[in-house]
Amino acid sequence: MMGALFMGNKPVVKPDTRTSFPLEQWIRMLHYCGLPKSDMDFLHCEGPQMEYILRKGNARSTLFTGSSRVGEHLAKKLDGKVKLEDGGYDWKILGPDVPKSQTEIDYIAWQSDHDAYGHSGQKCSAQSIMFVHKNWKKSDLYEKMSAQAAKRSLSDLTLGPVLTWTNEQIKGHIEAVLDLDGAELLFGGSPLRGHTIPSQYGAYEPTAIKVPMKHFRGKKKKELITTELFGPFQIVVEYGSKDVDFLLEILEDLPHHLTAACVSNDHLFTE
Repeated sequence: MMGALFMGNKPVVKPDTRTSFPLEQWIRMLHYCGLPKSDMDFLHCEGPQMEYILRKGNARSTLFTGSSRVGEHLAKKLDGKVKLEDGGYDWKILGPDVPKSQTEIDYIAWQSDHDAYGHSGQKCSAQSIMFVHKNWKKSDLYEKMSAQAAKRSLSDLTLGPVLTWTNEQIKGHIEAVLDLDGAELLFGGSPLRGHTIPSQYGAYEPTAIKVPMKHFRGKKKKELITTELFGPFQIVVEYGSKDVDFLLEILEDLPHHLTAACVSNDHLFTE
């Protein structure tokens, strides 16, 4: 939206109906800062209505971000005149070479917290799953990640409402993952308290669940593990040096990974 404005175009903006209110407030701020009200149109409607407008208006350029299913549908209906920005079930790998410096481990824990829980996990580049070599069990990585997550709160805006998952949906997903044999709650797992967030939005603690690698061999279990909860939630999977080939198979099978990271100073492992 902002890129279109910077380049002198007049965009027609239609957000997910569940996020119309914050976008409206953003646009009102732009007006306050000097944006002419005639420079952009804002629509609050459902998808089929927006599709009708695009087709009847013969849109010159359409940028769509959202589900792959809707993106593919629009590509057909608009004869390919659409640019798709996909989301991602994004991963990070911690290699076998654990830093000897506690400062480095603290930094990796801090960065992982931001990658997974920044913007309450509601960004397409959010870290959804982290594969951790078993060598890291000798470190205090999980404790440091838990301590970082515990600092987040609504009062300083390091946590916020989850716009597309309710607490009931989040709770159900967490329970389903924890039902897997050997799954373990590392931290979080409870709804936030003492707030006035409406029930149609979620409000949950930053959560991490450790899941045994073996469950990626089952189709339904793999689908459950890799369901993207668009909120402050991540899966942690431990692996050994003998599991690297299987790990590569898992990564290749993950759809739509937008960002990825490999934390290692071992160049051979990184390659």
